[in-house]
Amino acid sequence: MKNRWQILNKPLFLALIALMTLNLYLFNMAVLRLSNRHSLFVDLTASRAYQLDEESVALLKSLETPVHIDVLATEDSFEGSPYLRQARQILNRYPAQSDLVSLAYIDYQKDPSFAASYPDLSLSPGSILVTSGDNQRLLTLNELFNYTYSAAGQGGMTVASSRAQEAISSAILQVTSGQKTRAAVLTGAGTAQMSALSSLLLDNNYQVEQKNIASGDLSGFDVLLLLAPTVDLSEDSLKRLDDFLYNEGRYGKALVYAMDASQPSLPKMEAFLAEWGILPLDGAVFETRQQMTYSMQPFYPISEYRDEEIAGKLRDSSIPVLMPRAKPYSVLFTARDRQQTRELMAFSATSGVRPGQAGSDFAPDKAAIRGPLPAMTLASRVVRDKETGQVFASHLIISASTAMLDAQWLQNPQLNNGEYLLKTLGSALDQNQGVVIRPVSLASEALSLNSGTASLLGILFVAVIPGLLLVAGIAVFLYRRFQ
Repeated sequence: MKNRWQILNKPLFLALIALMTLNLYLFNMAVLRLSNRHSLFVDLTASRAYQLDEESVALLKSLETPVHIDVLATEDSFEGSPYLRQARQILNRYPAQSDLVSLAYIDYQKDPSFAASYPDLSLSPGSILVTSGDNQRLLTLNELFNYTYSAAGQGGMTVASSRAQEAISSAILQVTSGQKTRAAVLTGAGTAQMSALSSLLLDNNYQVEQKNIASGDLSGFDVLLLLAPTVDLSEDSLKRLDDFLYNEGRYGKALVYAMDASQPSLPKMEAFLAEWGILPLDGAVFETRQQMTYSMQPFYPISEYRDEEIAGKLRDSSIPVLMPRAKPYSVLFTARDRQQTRELMAFSATSGVRPGQAGSDFAPDKAAIRGPLPAMTLASRVVRDKETGQVFASHLIISASTAMLDAQWLQNPQLNNGEYLLKTLGSALDQNQGVVIRPVSLASEALSLNSGTASLLGILFVAVIPGLLLVAGIAVFLYRRFQ
């Protein structure tokens, strides 16, 4: 029988090879041209770390003016670290999603003329400049990541997660929106200062300033933030808060008041809160169920969503909100005259309150106050214009915990602390201008096993499987030996 190669006609065979080579060349050219128009990158990560979130895509679709993103670094410099590569991929996705967005990588050291065009900005290698018309937002490379202290690095900082998408989308929102929400962080009464909260607000199109509660000009602000004061407010300061919320009868303002279990008694402040239907109590909230705490710490309880409207705005309402070192309070009424209260979050039925003067012999079953307990409440004063029927309202947002605003909780991708606060503010101010995108961790997922499961797996892989392989080997040997 003749060999098949001898049967084939040689010219036909060569023509077939040439045709296959041409098809391969044309296929590569088609893929190249397609990659220039569309991203052929496939993100297989569970968290979609390399893709734009729905909020970012919606923002890009709503653009009406061109946006320019200038990265003061070469594209090749985003190598070496998986977080840098992820940031580069995210940056490259913006012009791919919108024709109104342009992206340029600029060698800052070889192009000094670029810096000369922006003499008022502190440009540095790695900075990202987002512009639209005359509006500008300058980001440093560090703003693309969340950091944590290295356990073994003697205080060294390591990247905990990426927030590149949130930083870029927020910058685009800031330079394209016409007006920012003005927020004032109040000082002068021994208040807590949460820098991470200010950063969160800045990244979501808020203009943030610090104002002394006794002497600062509060006019023109949309929201005030009073965080765990340790000194009682004067009558004049409380009147300033009242005047701010009344807003000459126009209302439309919001005051955020966050408490802490370590606060002393503040009689005047408590009387002010009671007028809104809130009565602070003594002690600290604890949780008896381990699954409702952070790292089994009873005074770091997790709260439950009670208001469906705000919880429904979250991208994932199964992710909890952590409320560390929470101060208990009670709600005095749900509706009275032109006032109403709405419970947003609560501690579970297995929570309780440890009194501030309790001794070391205190046990959870001795708690006089037990859950469920309010964790966050929206108190409102509502008026209706008799002629137009238009409704005006100002709001007091009460949080049992100020520590929920710490950087480690606001930036934690397993918590909804930052997103829930922004959604609550947006609801109170009747605004929806924030871009909240959960930080993305590129670390490998840890496999969590209890001791029983670990022992079972050890027996399985050390004894059972090797034993079965040995028995199978002996059986094959005997079968072949006596076949």
